[in-house]
Amino acid sequence: MTDETPITLSQESETPVTAQQRQAFGYRYAYSRSADSRVHQDQGEDYLAIHENGQRLVFALCDGVSQSFYGNLAARLLGEALVYWLWKGSPANEETFQKDLEAFLDSLVEPASKQVETYPIPQNLALMTHQVLEQKRAVGSESTFVASLLDFAAGQLFLAWMGDSRLRLWGEDGEITSRLGESFHTAERWSTRRGRIGDLHIFSMPLSELRYLIAYSDGLARLDKIMARHFRDASIDSIIEDALLRPESDDTSFCEVWSGGQRPVERPPLSAPPDIKVEVEEGRARVRWHPVARAAFYEVRFADEQTFNVYAPGRSFEIPKEALRPDAHPVRVRAWDQEPGDWSAELPIPQELLQPAAPPPQVIPVSPPRPQPVVPTPVPSPAPTAPPPVHPRPTPLPPPSPVPARTSRLLPFISGGLVILLVGCLVGMLLFWPPFHAIFFSSPTFIPSPTIHRRPPYPLPTQTSSVAPFPLATETLTPTPIFPSTTAYLSPIVTISPTDTLQPVGTLPTGVLLCPNSKIYDHIEVLENPTPFSKLQTLRITDCLYFDAWLDDPNYYGYFRIAPEQEEYLDLAGKWIMGSRLELPEDMLWKQSLPQVTLTPIPSPTLTPSQTPSPTRTPPATP
Repeated sequence: MTDETPITLSQESETPVTAQQRQAFGYRYAYSRSADSRVHQDQGEDYLAIHENGQRLVFALCDGVSQSFYGNLAARLLGEALVYWLWKGSPANEETFQKDLEAFLDSLVEPASKQVETYPIPQNLALMTHQVLEQKRAVGSESTFVASLLDFAAGQLFLAWMGDSRLRLWGEDGEITSRLGESFHTAERWSTRRGRIGDLHIFSMPLSELRYLIAYSDGLARLDKIMARHFRDASIDSIIEDALLRPESDDTSFCEVWSGGQRPVERPPLSAPPDIKVEVEEGRARVRWHPVARAAFYEVRFADEQTFNVYAPGRSFEIPKEALRPDAHPVRVRAWDQEPGDWSAELPIPQELLQPAAPPPQVIPVSPPRPQPVVPTPVPSPAPTAPPPVHPRPTPLPPPSPVPARTSRLLPFISGGLVILLVGCLVGMLLFWPPFHAIFFSSPTFIPSPTIHRRPPYPLPTQTSSVAPFPLATETLTPTPIFPSTTAYLSPIVTISPTDTLQPVGTLPTGVLLCPNSKIYDHIEVLENPTPFSKLQTLRITDCLYFDAWLDDPNYYGYFRIAPEQEEYLDLAGKWIMGSRLELPEDMLWKQSLPQVTLTPIPSPTLTPSQTPSPTRTPPATP
């Protein structure tokens, strides 16, 4: 028997595609951190471990949840435990495999929770960041996973997974991933505090029906559309490099195992586009090349990593002026079918087309005023008679220094800019003051543009929660008045119609799943109450949330109430997010799925006990 070979990929560095071939099977793996993790020298939140001895192979690919407490910690703890447990022996059948693995995952909660409790937080973090991490520590660290046992001696394959990490299978006649069903859900995961969240999915099949299997994290989601077969090692490396250049760059981990003593059939790469040249036409630069057979599109990449795609049959690209930076040249081109082809030779861009670097801001020197001579005060001659009382004359002031001509020319622009700034501030205050906002923006409900790219819908979970439910928001929410006085203050409160159905206690969130509009807003404002005067906190929310009620009032924007029982957002339950910050379905069916909330003005308590508001008092106008 071949010696055991344990492989654990570091979370602190990158591992290019590396392959190993054994007599009965072969495998390869790769790991890469996100662009942000590389810049800040952070650990990746993915974890990949493999253990094999030539007859059996097990692996665990885990993807830590970024919104939990150090997701890389849960990924590592879970991955190490899964590889250890799977290596101990082969299960008898699917039923036994699922029952034993469920018990094992739940047994990891206690030791994993202790490690989370003692996990150190860096001392150089800001106080607010430190407090947020301490709150996340109470929730726990979480991770999704894909794990597999391939027993070539017994001829059996066992798979287990929770979450949306990818797992795909190929047989002799093509891809057979459909056998796994629609069972890869983002909400399912393992938690150091709660254990299994959602269902554990199990699958087994004879290894004689398997040609190869591929597992990868969601950082390589691009493979979902382009990977229809086994790719070359260089192609996987190129796709990982391409994912690193994208704005949504995420950690990536990749693992593939194939049956037999040789690798699956690989296609040769497409040849480099021939006769590539840069032409200058009327002051514009255009890259041209001859077509490549079987090319689906062409990739044009500059030296500063700017990348553009040209779809076949196009075979030229006009370089935008904003792309012609000093560090942009040279340029190269390659063709893609499903995999990337060979690069063309690098071609320089004419120097006269490159945009010069922006000059540093010019500082206008102001010469100091020249000293003026002081004229001495004349002293009167003494008279023969008694001199009259003499009053001292004030010393004449020197004439003002002339203002330099260059500075005087700037004064009109400075004064004009100040006037424009003041007018803009005044207009902004008027537009965002509720009475004026109601006049200029009559529609209180935000309707998104149909051109916005939307995230795919997620199924609503129905699993019953086993932990103590988060307390629901009360039926009345009173915002803090911004102008407290000794008189009665009419503050809007939220009332829910008796016919509305509230979230039942003890179940996972229900309602409508809406996503932050991250393409427009970098941060999301969360309000205590659905009014512009409510206390707010600004958070970076990237996950989709469940909402259980909505507000539509002519004096305010449309607001949506965050449903409770959402693991990573327990402290946001019952709070509100402005509808314009969310991506709403265009079919407006969410109006039928959520209870509508209305604002009802009632008098609030006075600050002076001796003054009692009249029950028939007319509400004053909103300031």
